[in-house]
Amino acid sequence: MVDSQMEKMRTSLVDAYVRLGCAQGDYLIQQSKLTTVTTDSPTTSPTSTSAPDFITAADLDSTFTEVQKFVDASDAKVLIIITADHIRYLLW
Repeated sequence: MVDSQMEKMRTSLVDAYVRLGCAQGDYLIQQSKLTTVTTDSPTTSPTSTSAPDFITAADLDSTFTEVQKFVDASDAKVLIIITADHIRYLLW
């Protein structure tokens, strides 16, 4: 009974971290696109329309590290975060 509850809690925690990592990755990808668009435009400065960096690559790396405490890095859920982080690096 206790093991079953602990497993459900662990699964919920991993799910929350994966969702957080995906949201962080999406935000960083959108920020990189926004930065590219604003720096390509000759009439605006790069900082005039870009949003503050509330989420950084370090935040995404931290989330990935937390997920690794609970699951194997080859788990499909973890690969989603790795892919988002990789895409972010490709776009920059």
